[in-house]
Amino acid sequence: MFKRFLEILIKIGLVAEGVVTPRRLEGPARIVTSLLAVAFSYFFVHVSFFGPPVEEIFKGAFILGIALLCLLYYKGRLTSLRLGFSWLDEFFHLGALATACGLVVLLGFWLFFDPVPMWDQFAGKGALSAFAAGLLGGAALYWREANRDEIPERLALSDWIYLAAITGSVLWWMSNNVALQSRIGGPVPTPLVIAAGLITCVSIDIARRIVGPIIPLIGSAFLLYNFAPIAKISPGLLYHDGFRTARIAEFLLIESDGLTGLIVEVFANFIVIFVVMGAFLEKTGLGSLFIDFTFRLTGQRTGGPGLTAVVSSGL
Repeated sequence: MFKRFLEILIKIGLVAEGVVTPRRLEGPARIVTSLLAVAFSYFFVHVSFFGPPVEEIFKGAFILGIALLCLLYYKGRLTSLRLGFSWLDEFFHLGALATACGLVVLLGFWLFFDPVPMWDQFAGKGALSAFAAGLLGGAALYWREANRDEIPERLALSDWIYLAAITGSVLWWMSNNVALQSRIGGPVPTPLVIAAGLITCVSIDIARRIVGPIIPLIGSAFLLYNFAPIAKISPGLLYHDGFRTARIAEFLLIESDGLTGLIVEVFANFIVIFVVMGAFLEKTGLGSLFIDFTFRLTGQRTGGPGLTAVVSSGL
């Protein structure tokens, strides 16, 4: 009975079948990815010695570097849809890709046909039609990639869309964050809404690729809870008036609790340098040397394993 229950959870996507392995990069893609990883690591090692640059470059480099490396190293799909799938994984795969494509088409519509600066004046039937067309295109692309007989190791078209989306969005935020901070609470620019949506879509798909659909499920639930139609039907203490799309996008992109806020600052300041140094120690074997050396010194004494852990950690 437990085995059957576990199979149901795996089919839904609440339990993962195994650890996701990175794609096997070859040729120029491998060289470019390696150079990007080295540059990313060096940047934060440099920052740890000489201090961070301006906020936009510091946070933007972290967000963009992490996103690009994740998209390059991890495939969006491991097997064909015909060979098996989990419901939640496919749901978020389709949702993130279709929404990202919709926002890309919406950006093109804004740039070439209706360059209205503020979202409230831009959001109309024309914008909705462009977004819907992009949604359909993204759904078609999802279906095409999902039904391949064999999933290649090279980058898929959806990967390129995500790479372009996150690069353009983060660079735009880096260039405009100072001006955006000075007008919080006022009319929201159209590019801000599109950039916030694209960064959110890419973040959801990266989480889906690496840790499975649980994190996207939790994040999406809290995100949808902010929208007025969902908030107003929430029961009891969960009820609130909700917010408009523009205000939610503004919060996500430029508030301290959003995608570019305090959590990114903590990771960029402290966590990333520990990860980089830990990877360096592991790959060079220096970490094993520290442990073996201290174990030879303290392992035969009372409390030896504890002493080994303390001394090797100090080294």
